[in-house]
Order: sequence, then structure tokens, then C-alpha cells
Amino acid sequence: MQESVPPVWEMSITAVSFRHPSDGESGVLRSFLYGDDTNMWAEKRDVSYHGELSEDGLISRELRRQEYDGIFVLDSFGMVAGRRPWEVYMAEILFEVYQATGMKCLAVVMAKASLKEGSYLRMLEVIQRNFQQPRFMVWVAMGLDFDVVTLPKWLLYEKATRLLDRAAKFAPEQRMVFGGSSGIWQHRGRVPEAKCISYDLMCIKVKEHVRMQTKYSCITGGNIFAGMSLVPNAIGNGRVTDESMPVLIDAFKILSKWGMSRSPAPWYRRLLSRL
Repeated sequence: MQESVPPVWEMSITAVSFRHPSDGESGVLRSFLYGDDTNMWAEKRDVSYHGELSEDGLISRELRRQEYDGIFVLDSFGMVAGRRPWEVYMAEILFEVYQATGMKCLAVVMAKASLKEGSYLRMLEVIQRNFQQPRFMVWVAMGLDFDVVTLPKWLLYEKATRLLDRAAKFAPEQRMVFGGSSGIWQHRGRVPEAKCISYDLMCIKVKEHVRMQTKYSCITGGNIFAGMSLVPNAIGNGRVTDESMPVLIDAFKILSKWGMSRSPAPWYRRLLSRL
């Protein structure tokens, strides 16, 4: 019997991709945002939820028909702060991944996404209903980090495993980036040391559980996203700024190659073992 998705009473999910100007203006919609210097357009589509009613019609036929090599699913970590709309920065990252690897990817983003609340499962439901099967998916669960410290380990293990098991029925190659580190979030000196240690250990434990007890690959974002620039806030992690774009672009290139690697080469396994 199929497991039910926990209800989410109101939420907004945004799908972001890019398009070359050379692709022509056929079907270009008002929701297209223009990059300033990346020679591409950023396309965004919002899906709103109110109870069990979804407005999937807001996703364009263009996005539905497009075949993507990979889909990145992110929480508010993907909402880069800067002079331009965050969707343009995300599209620029995807464009750079395409330039470097030849892989066209989609990003699906929701603010305050939570394993505990089931919102990642809801995002998976939207993806399955609206997009073609990709070759791989990477779940980047970086936001609301200190919330994980208050949750039982078994609950996080269960939620992460259930999500990946269900997603694997849609796209077999599943990867997860769970949490960051006190270092990359610049908590040291601002947050009690005991809390920093608890957070770092929890991220490592979830990563190791997924890697050792399931068939899926998992890393933390502690190394791959090191060096980010943040705008501090009062509730925990700061928001990633556009000064972090070189770090983000390089990281997503690695994540794309990781997603496509069914049997990673020894050097790549050594690299991932340090993440």
C-alpha cells in the first residue's frame, strides 16, 4: 500500500530552469526573468498549495516537455540574496553546469522545506506529476539546520530513507546533501559551542546512516560549500549571498557529476569520503 504524503496546508514551490536566447522567443512567458550577463534567460514557475489543491497549471508546457538530466531539490538554501531575483542566480548556476558538463538540469525550490513536516515528499509529488523522469536527483537539505538538533536521530533516519526510497521509484539515481557545518554557517563564536558540536555530529550521523544503511549516497555540505558569504539573521543560518556564486557554481558542477556516476572512480570516491 502506498504511503500517504503528510498534508501541507499552504506552500509555494518554484521550478527554475534556463533557456538560450538562440532557442527563440516562442512560448516565452511573462514569468521569464532576464540574466544581466549570462547570455541566458531564467524561467521560473510557481506552484501554490492550499490544503490538497494544487495549481499545477502554472507550470508551462515548455517545462513539462523538457527532458532534464538531473533535478536539484532545494530548501531556502537555493534562494541566493543579491541585486537580482534569486531565480536568476539559480538559473545561472544551472547554465554554468550545462556549459561545463553538457547536462541540462532543473531546480525545484521551496522556502523552509522540512523533512519532519513532509514538505520534501510534497515537492516530490509535484515533480512526479509535472516533469519527465530525470537521470538523477540531488536533494539539498541545508536550511533550518539547528532544527535537526532537537529531533530524534531515528526520526531523521526514517524521514530521509523514506524520501529517497519513494524518489527512487521515479528516478533510480538518488543523492542527498544533508546539513552543512558550524564552520560554513559561521556559527562559531555566535552560538554556544555545545550546540555547534551537536549540530555537526547530527549531520554526520544522518550522512553515515544513509550511506551505510541504505543503497543511496549522502554527503554533508560542510566541505563542498565551504567559503560561502552570508547575510546573518536572527534565527540561525544566514542567507547565502551572490558573492558565493563561484563556490555554488563549482559545488553544483561536482554534484551533477556525482549524480551521473553510478560507479564512481576511486579518486571520486576518495573525494566524496572527505565531504
